[in-house]
Amino acid sequence: MKIILKCIPFLILLLTWESIAQWMDFKLTSGSFWLDHILKAMLPLSFIIYYVNYPTKCQNVPIIFRLLFILFIISVVYGVFMAEGYQDYQLMVTKLTAWSLCLGWFYFQNPDNISNVIRKWCKYAIPLFFFLVFFMQGEAVGRYFAPFAFLLIFFPYLEKKWKYMVLLAVTLVLIFGALGARSSILRFAVSIVLAIAIYYRKIIPNILIKGIFIMFVVAPMILLYLGISGWFNVFRIQEELGWDEYSVQNSFNKNEQENLTADTRTFLYVEELQSAVNNNYVLFGRSLSRGYDSVVVDGIDWKSGRNERWSCEVRMLNVFNYMGLLGVIIVGLVYIIGAYKAVFHSNSFTMQIIGVYVAFRWFYGWIEDFDRFDLINLYLWIPIIMCYSIRFLRMTDYDFYCWIQNFSKHQNRKKKCLIKYQG
Repeated sequence: MKIILKCIPFLILLLTWESIAQWMDFKLTSGSFWLDHILKAMLPLSFIIYYVNYPTKCQNVPIIFRLLFILFIISVVYGVFMAEGYQDYQLMVTKLTAWSLCLGWFYFQNPDNISNVIRKWCKYAIPLFFFLVFFMQGEAVGRYFAPFAFLLIFFPYLEKKWKYMVLLAVTLVLIFGALGARSSILRFAVSIVLAIAIYYRKIIPNILIKGIFIMFVVAPMILLYLGISGWFNVFRIQEELGWDEYSVQNSFNKNEQENLTADTRTFLYVEELQSAVNNNYVLFGRSLSRGYDSVVVDGIDWKSGRNERWSCEVRMLNVFNYMGLLGVIIVGLVYIIGAYKAVFHSNSFTMQIIGVYVAFRWFYGWIEDFDRFDLINLYLWIPIIMCYSIRFLRMTDYDFYCWIQNFSKHQNRKKKCLIKYQG
C-alpha cells in the first residue's frame, strides 16, 4: 500500500483536471460516475494510508477535527434515510468526496509533504497548462493555478527560479483568464497583499495582525445580521452606496461583459433560509444527499416537481444546508481556532500571516469558496492544517525561509540558506 503514497502528487494532477473540467471545451471522463469517484477517493484514502504507515510522524487529531469527522459520518447516515432516489445518493458521494480533502490533516501537517506536492505538481502541471490553455474558458485559468495563489504568500522567501514561476503564473492568469472570474483574481490579490506584509514584517505592529484577524472573524456575523434585519446588504453595495456599474470581460464568454458589482448572492441566502425554515432542518441540516428548495433556479432537479438545487456558490450556505447550524458552528470553529492558534500562539510572523489568510477564507466562505473536489478546496485545507500543526507553529521566520528555499532539492541547500538569509 505504500506505493500509493508515492502517487499522491500525481493524484493531485487528477484533482487539477477536476478543478477546471466544467470550464473546458472538451470533456475527459471514464463515462462511469462510480469509477470517476473511486479515482477521486484515492487521494483522501492515501492520506489515511500515510497515517497508518507513519503514525509516529503524525500528531494527535485535534478535538475540533474529530468533531468534524463525526459530523460527516452522521450526515452520511442521515443522508441514507433522506435520499429519495439514486441521484440523491450520487450527490451524497460527490459531496463526501469533496469534504474528504480535510483528511489531508494526516499528510499535510508535515512541511516536507507540502513542499514535495507543490514541487512535483509544478513539474508536470506547468508544461501541461500550455497544451490545455487553448481549450480553457477564462474561469479555468485562475482555478488551474490555485497552488500559486498559496505559494505567492511566501514570495519574499522564494529563490529566483520560483519567483519567476510565480510571476509567470500570475501573468498567465491575467492574460488568459478573465476579470469576471472575481474569486480567482481576489485570491491572488489577497496573497499579494500578504506577501508584501511578510516583506515589511519588521515594521508591521503585532496588534494590527490581531485586529485584522478579529475583523475577518466577526465580519460575517455582523454583515449577516445587518442583511437579515434590512439595515445594510453588502451584496447590494452598489445600490447602498450609489456606486456606478463596473463591467469586465465575462469569465465564460470573452465576447460578453458582466457587471462586477451585480448582486448574485442575496437570492441564495433567501432561498436557503426559507427552505430550512419551511422544511424544519435549521438545526441539523438536510444531509449530504439533499439540496435546498429553489424557485429562482428551476427545472434542474432530477425528481419532477421537487425543485431542489443540490448546492450553491456560497460555501457556508452549503454547510448550513447539509449540516444545519450545528455544521456551521463546527466548520466555523475549524477555521477560527486554527487561525487563532497561528495568530496568537505561533513563533513567526509568517505563521501569523497564514492565520490571517485562513481567517480571510472563513470570511470569504460566506461570499463564495465552492465546496468542491478541486485545487481551491485543497489549498484551503492546507493552510488550515498548517495552523494546527505543531511543526509549523514552532517554526520561526528563519525556518520558513529555509523551508521555502528547500522546495528545490539541491546539495548544500541548507548552507546556502544560512548564507543568504538576512532575517
